[in-house]
Amino acid sequence: MVLNVTELGAGVANCPGHFCGRMVQSIVDSVTRGAVFGGNVVTELANGSVNVYDGEYEYTLSECGACPRGTRASGPICLSCDTTWPAYFIIFNSLLLVAYLAIQNSSYENQLVRSPWLAIYTVVDALVSILVALWCVGPKESARDLFKIPFCGIEAIKDWYPYFHNPRPDHFHRIDCASEVAFPAVTLPLLFLAFQALTCLCLRLPLLRILHTTAGPLHRPTIDKLRVGTLHTMQWLVLTAVVFVSCGGVLYYTYPYYFLVLGVIMCFSNQSAMDGHHKKPLAWFASALLLFPGMITIWLFFELEAIHLIWVFLMTFYPHSLTFVASRYTTNTRLRQPFQES
Repeated sequence: MVLNVTELGAGVANCPGHFCGRMVQSIVDSVTRGAVFGGNVVTELANGSVNVYDGEYEYTLSECGACPRGTRASGPICLSCDTTWPAYFIIFNSLLLVAYLAIQNSSYENQLVRSPWLAIYTVVDALVSILVALWCVGPKESARDLFKIPFCGIEAIKDWYPYFHNPRPDHFHRIDCASEVAFPAVTLPLLFLAFQALTCLCLRLPLLRILHTTAGPLHRPTIDKLRVGTLHTMQWLVLTAVVFVSCGGVLYYTYPYYFLVLGVIMCFSNQSAMDGHHKKPLAWFASALLLFPGMITIWLFFELEAIHLIWVFLMTFYPHSLTFVASRYTTNTRLRQPFQES
């Protein structure tokens, strides 16, 4: 039997609010009731649930409430999500991972601890946490399904904050429909941070404690610095989780523009810090790389046509080419010459 949710929802009133829906609780073969002409027969029960009879089967729908994770309200019914991850969403999560690794690395560098083995351990630990988080969120039938996590889509910034959109039909009693609408945009990063905190508490700190007791007096100061760096990492984990929960939706829609602003600022800062006789084209090219992800993510977000990629490449190097050409006539030494001659 194939459940046609579009036909099933015909005749059933929509739930109040943006994210409330009904779940299909049971399906009973009720051919003895006879054929139905002109649509479904909808019966509302006293507990708020609804019976729908389409002439062949009788469906029992739950009362209006929050849709479970992995489902989203479409009309009166909670539908299972089957959308693939868009490139814009993948880039967003990748940048969050890079930012976290950079913050964690700075926690150890502030203690003057630099080691390639420490960097390798940090990357491996992050990859293991990602795999465990994917395994917890995704289907567990087989290892191939690890990366087949459904995506419920993000239609507006309110999808990140469903708690603020719980309806009050009578202006007094609130229907709690707050659930993770943008699944798994919130659960996946928070699970990653949780597993990182777990490895810090249960693996790093006990291991450093054992190393501190067994190491010689020459290595103990370095181990103490690693312990302090790990404790600083714990503080950053808590702060990152709080910022993500409160500002994740804002970051999702605005992070491409951060690259644009940062790239332009670096472009003009390189220009102002360089002397006219010591031009460094590689510095301009490096700062141009910051503009490219911003332009490409804007192109992905607005789902523009492929022809607009030409403007992506042109606008990436436009401010840098302009400053590179104008640097010949706007250097500090050139501007001071007329005043020195007079």
